[in-house]
Amino acid sequence: MARVTEARDPGAISLWPSPNEVLFVKNVTHQPTLGAGHWGPGWFEYIESYRDVARALVEISVADDHERMSMPHLAGIPVLFLYRHYLELVMKELLLDGARVMDQPVTSAELAERFGHDLRRLWEACKETVDVIWPGSSDWRANELAVLTEQIGELAAVDPGSFSARYPVGRDGTKSLPAETFMSYDVAVFADGVERIGDIITGMTVGIYETFVNAADGP
Repeated sequence: MARVTEARDPGAISLWPSPNEVLFVKNVTHQPTLGAGHWGPGWFEYIESYRDVARALVEISVADDHERMSMPHLAGIPVLFLYRHYLELVMKELLLDGARVMDQPVTSAELAERFGHDLRRLWEACKETVDVIWPGSSDWRANELAVLTEQIGELAAVDPGSFSARYPVGRDGTKSLPAETFMSYDVAVFADGVERIGDIITGMTVGIYETFVNAADGP
């Protein structure tokens, strides 16, 4: 069990840890760090936390806030990772709920094995799932879905396997985010676009969940 203690004195001279000093200690003054009570965080908490932290970094970057971040212009790197992962989680949640509604449940591990971090394939699976549950829905919003597909493809092209914003070079030694394509981008525009995509997919997931609940309750 983690011990209860106060944070290290910021005025301490030595950086070396003291004997028996641990990293995880009980927070006795604030809300639980992981939330969700004794059960710990679920899909909702993971999705919202990644989005909220990304949003906070965007605010720091846009404000050029050097008090909260020493080099706010570099926030674009973690912002890319956080929003990309947020969108991946949103899609996987839809697939999990959709599979349950279709009485073909899958596990998170099975999704990871099947899709990895491939946003394009995840999105195509999401569209197929929605089409099965609500036949013809993709025809009804074909133009809008086409735009979403283009934007998701744009993000996938920049970071195909969820590694580009995590490492400066790829496995083949090439630059993960080459200057000619990623020297500068508007993090606020990017954030707004990804959040709108995420909200749309989350709306689909809510509809799927309500379909499941209504079907379970019966007439």
